[in-house]
Amino acid sequence: MVSRPERPRPRRLALALLAAGLGAALLAGIAWLGTIAAGRIGPRDRYRLPLDAIDCQPPAWVDAATFWTEVRYLGDLPDRFTTTDPDSVGRVRAAIAKHPWVEFVADDGYLTVGGRYVLTVGFRRPVLAVTPMGGPGFRSVDGNGILLPVHEPIPSQTKLIGERPAPTAAAGTPWDDPIVRRAAELAVQFDAVSIERLAAGWRVVRRTGPPLMLDR
Repeated sequence: MVSRPERPRPRRLALALLAAGLGAALLAGIAWLGTIAAGRIGPRDRYRLPLDAIDCQPPAWVDAATFWTEVRYLGDLPDRFTTTDPDSVGRVRAAIAKHPWVEFVADDGYLTVGGRYVLTVGFRRPVLAVTPMGGPGFRSVDGNGILLPVHEPIPSQTKLIGERPAPTAAAGTPWDDPIVRRAAELAVQFDAVSIERLAAGWRVVRRTGPPLMLDR
């Protein structure tokens, strides 16, 4: 006599289907959570940038790589900053403002589509080239007599004729020599090629027009 196969009981079948459904739902849930997590992490990473992603347009006389290395040191900054975090951006602004090449840092900043953070920074311009006693080379000040870091010669700079005592002040602070500071003022005022301090006053050679003799 041939025995008939036992029919699955309805309860067992229901449990099996329920288990299969729960497993599929669990897998779908895990996939969904992974998608959400990836979506959250992606935009967050977009706002974390390295310092050299800041676009502040350093002038030709400022070496960008050296500048950012020194800014990181001055502010004890991490490798990256968060553009949406006011404290993080504030630390970067403060570190940039400490650099001797920097005159001001504007209270602005925005992230571009290309992943650059645009920040307005005013850089000091070398105006007067001065030869320190004992050399070698030359040092520069801006129009306010602020001593600048060592840099390559710039053809447009005014030259102070003769030697002056070497500065004891640090770059980013006024050169501690009133002759140098006054010469920087005259260089800006008269767009001078060269300036010489004489016993009777100043001799200023301008780019256009005859030389001038000033008593003070």
